[in-house]
Amino acid sequence: MTKNSNGYVVMSQRVKHIIAPPSGSMFKHRLVLFDKIGEGPHLCTWCSCPINWGAGLEVDHLDHVRDNNKPANLVATCRRCNMRRRRKRT
Repeated sequence: MTKNSNGYVVMSQRVKHIIAPPSGSMFKHRLVLFDKIGEGPHLCTWCSCPINWGAGLEVDHLDHVRDNNKPANLVATCRRCNMRRRRKRT
């Protein structure tokens, strides 16, 4: 595992998982949240709009620490809410 330039943990070895991209490498926070909440469908934690893996679901780090991938720190969010929270933080 390594960190990318944005501070996210990347699982660089080939990952065989239902949400892994064809390259096989993926962000650890996505894998951890999937294992926590399952395939779905899901609702955005913040606005309750419907979201799904591969179709709008993003992972939000509650504490804004990009390498804190503890399950309790990760929630499903839509892109709009994730961007809004990111802007509020800066």
